[in-house]
Amino acid sequence: MCGEKATGMAVVFTYTARIRDWKRLQAVSRETLIQRAKEAGAHRYQLYRNSNDASELLIVAEFPDRDAACEMSKILNDQLGDLLAGGLPDDRFWEPCGWETLGEPRAGA
Repeated sequence: MCGEKATGMAVVFTYTARIRDWKRLQAVSRETLIQRAKEAGAHRYQLYRNSNDASELLIVAEFPDRDAACEMSKILNDQLGDLLAGGLPDDRFWEPCGWETLGEPRAGA
């Protein structure tokens, strides 16, 4: 998906995977991932654990464009490889529809 043409608009990036060790994930996130997300231009970065399946991770981050989100996808694959369980992670890129919204819009979105 990262090889596709970038649109130049803000995107929400989602990354789902199964995790073996949440304590190590927390350490990697604190020591590396948060800073790398900032460097890639993230406006927002949040980790979630599935409330019905504690091995499932969801990362949601908002980036200024698809290229920045693709950079974060590569960073996550590099940094989390040995923490992943099961199949390959699923990363997706979401563009706003431009419809009515709840909350404050981001500049440039």
